[in-house]
Amino acid sequence: MTFILSFRTLPRRFRNHFVLSSRSIYSPSSALSVSPPMPSSTSNAGELFAHKDYNAKDYAAYRPSYPKELYEAILAFEANGREGRGKMETILDVGCGPGTATFCLREYGTRVIGQDFSEVQIAAANEKAKEMAMQETAGKEGESCSEVSFCVGPAEELHIGDHTCDVVTTAQALHWFDHPKFFAEVKRVLRKGTGTLAVWTYSAPVFEKCESAQSFFKEKYDALPWDWRRLDYVDKGYESIPFPFEEVKKKEFKVHKQMSLSFFLGYLSTWSPMKELGSEKAAERLADIRRGLLKAHGRGEGDDPESLEISLFFGIKLILARNS
Repeated sequence: MTFILSFRTLPRRFRNHFVLSSRSIYSPSSALSVSPPMPSSTSNAGELFAHKDYNAKDYAAYRPSYPKELYEAILAFEANGREGRGKMETILDVGCGPGTATFCLREYGTRVIGQDFSEVQIAAANEKAKEMAMQETAGKEGESCSEVSFCVGPAEELHIGDHTCDVVTTAQALHWFDHPKFFAEVKRVLRKGTGTLAVWTYSAPVFEKCESAQSFFKEKYDALPWDWRRLDYVDKGYESIPFPFEEVKKKEFKVHKQMSLSFFLGYLSTWSPMKELGSEKAAERLADIRRGLLKAHGRGEGDDPESLEISLFFGIKLILARNS
């Protein structure tokens, strides 16, 4: 069975679609291997994503959303630890950014909270929440929607009471956390016996239909100023991070995505190494990647990147753990 999933409503140039295969495939290292881990840079998530000039709206527009099957897998795992199914009471989304996963989680929880270290990201999330509330008030009068709220705070200091959460989630963010401190906080806030931690990450994008594009992109990818220690966590699907829980389950997905080259460049612009480079050098790197990918696809270097559609896939690794 194949599932068709799409981004939230976006301007035409931002539209793109996911096709989630029912096969479980996750092998980013074989498709886009990186150099051995090197000493990490001195930057951290706070410096990169919390800067007042960071464009959180671009992050929200270009970063991928996640397949419905992933959220349903979380619900099924959590429900297996208690009687019955239905909505969970409280979900805490840590490292939520502008609410990419948080808003989707409203379908599964009565109360959903997003927490992030970045004031800029939380401001964008709150703005989106207000827009959604206005739309729901105008279009669904009389219907009750799940409560969603956002707060600023580090992953190592969760702003919620002891044993009050059904689920703690974190999407594409665990590699930025202090793992022992985060896991200690997770155990504090999750309900005993049934509380679930759900973390997931996705691999680097891989070009499906153009080997020359993949070869070129790999070279440029490896040349970026990554924090190699953290990237190694992502490249291994968080498998190298010890999870201090007795019951741990892992699920894998393969996501296909079609988009314009213009959109892809927008996505790359939100990457942490691009922020490390600074706006001028990042623009030069993106222009170089644009020219190379156009050429790899048989286009002229001066062609409009909006006119070229590219096909990619991402591997997603979901790790579920119970606070038993």
